[in-house]
Amino acid sequence: MLQWDIPSNWGLIRLGDVAPEVSSQVTPKNETNTTFNYWSLDAISQGQLEEPQPNYVLGSTISSTCVSFTSEHVLYAKLRPYLNKVIVPSVNGIGSTEWVVLAPNPSLLDRKYLGYALRTNNFVQHMTESSAGARMPRARKDVLFDSQIPIPFPNDPVRSLETQKRIVLRLETLLGEVKS
Repeated sequence: MLQWDIPSNWGLIRLGDVAPEVSSQVTPKNETNTTFNYWSLDAISQGQLEEPQPNYVLGSTISSTCVSFTSEHVLYAKLRPYLNKVIVPSVNGIGSTEWVVLAPNPSLLDRKYLGYALRTNNFVQHMTESSAGARMPRARKDVLFDSQIPIPFPNDPVRSLETQKRIVLRLETLLGEVKS
């Protein structure tokens, strides 16, 4: 069971209620001359916070079916959830079907805030413990979408979003200081 230690004026929201999956599949090999920004799970390393560089390739070089995503989504890697692979894309593209494409409701949830929430040790441990499969464990989608994430001021969406954005700004500032 996922437990959060949150302030008294915060709440928990079910991920599936505020960031449902969107699954638009693409078969790039059928578009041989089209160039795609393609991200496999190898596009980022374990726990990487930075968005990967675009990876432009011809459709003819991608043999498998892919999922498409835009800069309005968050990508969550369901394969080996302990690797903590999450991307908040600023560009459109396609990727492995091992990515779960989440569509956060922008009136309730900041994409970057969601990305940080999904990367917390608490969430990673929860998804790892509930994954299925021994050799190639995968996050169970039912568990993912039933999971609750902390949200500030759940009854005041404007204040909640402002607070989420301040949290993201503070985290990015601190992370920038660590990198320097």
